[in-house]
Amino acid sequence: MDCKKCGAKNPENSNFCNNCGLALEVEVVVSDNKPNLVDSTKLMFKDIFRYGKCMSRADFWYGELGSILLFAVVSAIVFGLDSLANILDTYGEELSSQILSYVSWYAFFTALLTLILINLAAGARRSRDIGMSGGWTILQLVPIANILFIVFMCQKSVFEGNYYRFETQSALGKRVYGYKGLVIALVLCGGLVFSIVSYFTIQTITYQIMMYQQLLQSYSTTSSYYGY
Repeated sequence: MDCKKCGAKNPENSNFCNNCGLALEVEVVVSDNKPNLVDSTKLMFKDIFRYGKCMSRADFWYGELGSILLFAVVSAIVFGLDSLANILDTYGEELSSQILSYVSWYAFFTALLTLILINLAAGARRSRDIGMSGGWTILQLVPIANILFIVFMCQKSVFEGNYYRFETQSALGKRVYGYKGLVIALVLCGGLVFSIVSYFTIQTITYQIMMYQQLLQSYSTTSSYYGY
């Protein structure tokens, strides 16, 4: 960042000139494009791993609406695929049914993971936009506290004295966004891991419930046999 008084170059996150001590003003780039559902939703996906930027209130809520609508569409498609898998299973096509079921499972949990990631990143950028640390985005994952998070997300942008308006990006982030397609690959791989873990977790819980029900049934049968 160049000092307007002496022309010295300073780090992007500097509040004062290292040469003359003049307070540095944050330059705000105003776009002519007004936030809308399509562009804001694209921005949500584009910046899925960007936490060191700011996001306007309009972009955030348009993006939220767009991402939720897309997730609803994916969920409907997954439901249709799962129903088709059940039909195939009824007609004895077990292999095709299992493959289709796994594909729908993977698609759903990849979409769910993507929704979580874009919301965490967008929440961090919106928090920075109102002068708060991006860490406050965690509130949306906490029951009851997420109500406070919604209130924060409705606040106006803060420009004066907002240190968080300085855009930052880690070295790792620059590498990730430096390779074309790497972001998509990370999301797809993350969705695969998330779906596998979720599958085995649900299977384990289901098995435990079945064992518990069998135990209760066995206890009930034994009690009735002895007249308890």
